[in-house]
Amino acid sequence: MTSTKLLRAPSSYPHDCLCTIGNFDGIHQGHRAVLQQLEQCCRSQGKRSVVISFSPHPAKVLRAGDGPLTITPLRTTLHLLSELGIDLLYLVRFSQQLAELSPREFLDRVVEQHLACSGLLIGPDLRIGKDRAGTPEVIREIVLEKGWWCEQAEVFVGEDGEKTSSRTIRELLLRGDVAAARVLLGRPYEIWGKIVAGDARGRTLGFPTANIHLKESLPLRKGVYIAEAHFSERANSPKYRTVVNVGCRPTFAGESKLSVEAHLFGSKECPDGPISEDCYGERLRLRIHQFLREEQQFPSVKELVSQIKADISDAKDFFS
Repeated sequence: MTSTKLLRAPSSYPHDCLCTIGNFDGIHQGHRAVLQQLEQCCRSQGKRSVVISFSPHPAKVLRAGDGPLTITPLRTTLHLLSELGIDLLYLVRFSQQLAELSPREFLDRVVEQHLACSGLLIGPDLRIGKDRAGTPEVIREIVLEKGWWCEQAEVFVGEDGEKTSSRTIRELLLRGDVAAARVLLGRPYEIWGKIVAGDARGRTLGFPTANIHLKESLPLRKGVYIAEAHFSERANSPKYRTVVNVGCRPTFAGESKLSVEAHLFGSKECPDGPISEDCYGERLRLRIHQFLREEQQFPSVKELVSQIKADISDAKDFFS
């Protein structure tokens, strides 16, 4: 598998390459179609593949911080790009100054000045430049003037006849409809993060949990989910059957910060679980399969424990 490198603008990349431009949040089925087309074109022409993207999301700058929640954080994006054989993610810091550039200025200053780009694959929804003036037709005209290779990416249409969008996926996740989101993503929604020390409350209750450090908010409904987990940096890590709580633990007073707690209760190699080893500092990859129930406040710890046992039973049935 190719390991996608990360390069932040304005660093330069000297290798002859073909590029595509976009946010690519979620790397959903529509994105994958564009990226697979780019990789195939690069392979046939003997060139490197470069994805040009932005941080923060342009909407967060243009709407004064009121932008969309991120489906795939940077580490997840790099992993998914690697699976697709992409050589480089060129990350451009989006700013008001960048938003003021014309389409030609953007291609001159951001792409041509720093990348040895000889061609551009234009995504079906791509718009660049001030006031989104750089439509695919405008971009194509400028690119051909430069003597670059240019091709329009094919439009991906799902089984329902509709185009896949990151916005639709966010809406589904915020409703807890991870099954429908999975169809559009082409894979389960994932949460990646480092395991950090918690208050050991789960262990006290008899259900030790891996507490995941979140760098940003999740586009996911609060609640309890069935998931699969494995340690992303361990060679041949087992896939553990898991119950995940995403929320603020309302049964315990004073809890307000969003947390992700994963109870890993077994795997094919260790069917009876749970794992008991010290995993602090390791990175866990959670693949979310099914929404079980709303997060709720229980009148007593005894009733909470009874519900956790029921959740684990439901998860075992799911994997059986």
